[in-house]
Amino acid sequence: MFRPEKMSLLQCVVMDSDMMTACNFLVRRKVMHLIDRSLFHPIGKEALPGELLGAQASLEKAQGSLKKVADWLGSETEDIAFKPFEGDIAPLEAEKEITEGVAQLLENIEKLEKKRGDLAERENDLKRVSDALQSLELAGVSADDLRKLKYFECVTGVMPARFVPDLLKALQNIGACSEIRKLGMREVSVIVLALKEYQETMRNILKSVFFSEVEIPEKYSVETEEAMDEIELELWSIREEEALLKSEELKLRKFARKAYARWRVMLDANLRVLAAMKLFGKTASTTYISGWVPKKQAAKVAEDLSSLLEGRLIYDISCPEDQSGEARSVVDSGASAVPTKFDHPDFLKPFEPLVTTYGYPEYNGIDPTLFVAITFLILFGMMFGDVGQGFIFVLLGLFMGFSKKLKLLKDTGRLFLCVGVSAMFFGFMYGSVFGNEELIPALWLHPAEDSIKLIGSAIFTGTLILTLGILLNVWQAIIRKNWREALFGQWGLMSSIFYWTAIGLFYFLVVRKGELSVKWAVLMLIVPIAAVLVGDIIWGLVAKRKAIKEALEAASREEGEEEEGLGEQLFKPVEIILSLMTNTISFMRVGAFGMNHAVMMSVVYILAGVGGGWSGANANGASRISYILSIIVGNLFVMLLEGLIVFIQCLRLEYYEFFSKFFGGSGVKYDPLRVDDV
Repeated sequence: MFRPEKMSLLQCVVMDSDMMTACNFLVRRKVMHLIDRSLFHPIGKEALPGELLGAQASLEKAQGSLKKVADWLGSETEDIAFKPFEGDIAPLEAEKEITEGVAQLLENIEKLEKKRGDLAERENDLKRVSDALQSLELAGVSADDLRKLKYFECVTGVMPARFVPDLLKALQNIGACSEIRKLGMREVSVIVLALKEYQETMRNILKSVFFSEVEIPEKYSVETEEAMDEIELELWSIREEEALLKSEELKLRKFARKAYARWRVMLDANLRVLAAMKLFGKTASTTYISGWVPKKQAAKVAEDLSSLLEGRLIYDISCPEDQSGEARSVVDSGASAVPTKFDHPDFLKPFEPLVTTYGYPEYNGIDPTLFVAITFLILFGMMFGDVGQGFIFVLLGLFMGFSKKLKLLKDTGRLFLCVGVSAMFFGFMYGSVFGNEELIPALWLHPAEDSIKLIGSAIFTGTLILTLGILLNVWQAIIRKNWREALFGQWGLMSSIFYWTAIGLFYFLVVRKGELSVKWAVLMLIVPIAAVLVGDIIWGLVAKRKAIKEALEAASREEGEEEEGLGEQLFKPVEIILSLMTNTISFMRVGAFGMNHAVMMSVVYILAGVGGGWSGANANGASRISYILSIIVGNLFVMLLEGLIVFIQCLRLEYYEFFSKFFGGSGVKYDPLRVDDV
């Protein structure tokens, strides 16, 4: 709980024929954080076998084809329930199924869309012909009459309504006549009749006004009413075909959604494993698989894999804590950092994101999650103490954390639950229920009335948190055997002694009004801070001896630190004093936000009482309804606005005041080979 889980380096050698079996075993176990073997032990060619490279290229190409399916489905993809990948990873089989399946599906989609386009085109042509026939009917002629004309040319069609004036003006020059019928807001049906000698000029005029000719097929060269009936029958036939096509489309979409869900997950899972396989080492006939595995599982994993492969496995397990062994040399060479895996009980999991947002702890460092959980809840409660509003957070957390439909918000819901309980606790301490401080007695103080006491308590809480950060840094340095940092570092033991000496003197001289000579007060402060400077310099001088110097350089490489210069050493005491002073004062905001919450809620009640309120002299039914609504809206506003601000302030205090003392956040996330989360 206080340290990341212990890890072991597991190295396996398998036959090439067993490589996929071993991969699938590791995928199911979800325990091995793979590392690139070439970084610490180059062996042979480090590429995938040719057939697997070909499968990878095909699967990557299939991503584009699968996207076409997603584009055709459109918003329906948002409702697809993707199930975790099940079964074995088999790139060759997956390539065959996906490429052939997607190709066939796209072909069916193309045929469907072509049918739809053909029907739409037929329907549009029939409607155009119908419009032309109606225009002829209004003109008192039929299509057959127009075909019998010897000296005149007649053209029927449609055009944009806005160009009608231009058409009429141009037709006057050739003595042509026209019949125009409005079809809609933007289009008209047109019949133009002109002498044959002007037919070319007439067509040029029509072309200039974006006229679209509609040729009436010869089969409609009958009475207009009879032709219209025939067209209507054809339109009904097209609508029946469209209905059948719609049914066919629904079936195809249903299949496409199901297939897309399967192929998307299968493709991503296989590509992830193929990418991971590039980290393997290769010889002519064997494959080397190396990775970090939790120490308590390493032996079991190796034994089970050996049993699965019927003994065709050579493996080695080593720990980075051992002075000898491959794991130690891998870490010392910088080829691979040991990943950080949390080992937390369920009640701490909601607080993991608060830590990982800043970074992951180093493998040989302190896991601050438990300390963050405690300090975060204390700070949040002190700034947002309210029984009623805290209870709303609890209800919201219960709904989000235990609802089967909101699994993704499980940890967020539990975090809401925790901060709600903290807010309720401090709400009882403040005697505040939805901002009303008259319903229950305060077990400790009223923030607005006891502001000095609240701010003093906030500063005292801050000193404890800062001290905890320094002590954690000392503990971490001792674990790493970095005695210089533990004793004389910026946040080492001497800094802690100086800090509490300063706090003790402040309490004795200012709070208790005690008496102490300036000489002794200054001496008590100078000794620990001088110890930081002198001890650091002396340590550096002693470290010039070769053996100690080499050990320190190794430690520096391990911790990613650089040797400090003399200027930095001399300035360190000043930096310590300024940092501790500003960090401590920074916690005044905890008390300030506690008072701010009380003041904001008092404003809510003042505004709610305007106009008579609940029991004022001018109170009536309307004022009481207004009062209740104002209280509800005011509480919601304060919960949303101040709740967000307080949450951000808590994170700020954690990151900048607490984490800065010991937490680098440069660890590597434990990311085992798995495909159930694609």
